[in-house]
Amino acid sequence: MSKKIKGQDLKQLGYKEGKILGMALDAAGRLNQVKKDEALILLKKVKDYPESFLDDPEMKALAQTMIEEARIPVTTTTPLKPDLPPYSIYGAGFIEEGARSQMEIAMRLPITIGGALMPDAHQGYGLPIGGVLATENVVIPYGVGVDIGCRMALSIFDIPESEFEKNEARYKRELIAHTKFGAGEGFKGTDRSDHEVLDRREFNIAPFINNMRDKAWSQLGTSGGGNHFSEWGILEFPDDDLNLGIVENKFGVCPKLDSV
Repeated sequence: MSKKIKGQDLKQLGYKEGKILGMALDAAGRLNQVKKDEALILLKKVKDYPESFLDDPEMKALAQTMIEEARIPVTTTTPLKPDLPPYSIYGAGFIEEGARSQMEIAMRLPITIGGALMPDAHQGYGLPIGGVLATENVVIPYGVGVDIGCRMALSIFDIPESEFEKNEARYKRELIAHTKFGAGEGFKGTDRSDHEVLDRREFNIAPFINNMRDKAWSQLGTSGGGNHFSEWGILEFPDDDLNLGIVENKFGVCPKLDSV
């Protein structure tokens, strides 16, 4: 071999400090009749496909050790805060225990500085859907990616309770006819609606955003591209609500909830 293979050469191939790096250096030393670049190509193949070298007399021990170490489960633990910090819960009487439990664990993470559960909160895949977690100097991609941008909307219709109950089937039929539900669903062709939001200059910020305009157009007026749903119900106002401009009465409502 014209030049000796060093540990730094192997690190550039992806080998890490430890027993396997030492064994790889020993194996490289036995390749004294092979050019350095060819030896490095061979050692890269051993690293990527160790099972293919179990019959190679020079590489068998290295390959076997790599396979055995790969089978050892890697576990890491992050110590949680011993005490649960306070956080806000909106609609506490209607939030399931699973969502509360997930939020309590999230609140005890060492990087958490605040949090809240929204009225639509329900158990998710780590963080609860409808949960808000404020962190310091970090971003949790998993927490963001699970349900980014999802929210709950409440629409109040000026419909007397008796009228709503008598025509519930008709309202449901109209809802289904004029929106779309389910992952990947959207309006196509002439079923699409025009809206001034599609002309906003933000679509021209970057080519990536501009390419999303057609997707936004197909989803406009739908329930979104995820596992979303709507629920009907009766909302009772025992007193006048001056902020909403609603007088004491019972009205038909259609809250749009999000679910994953």
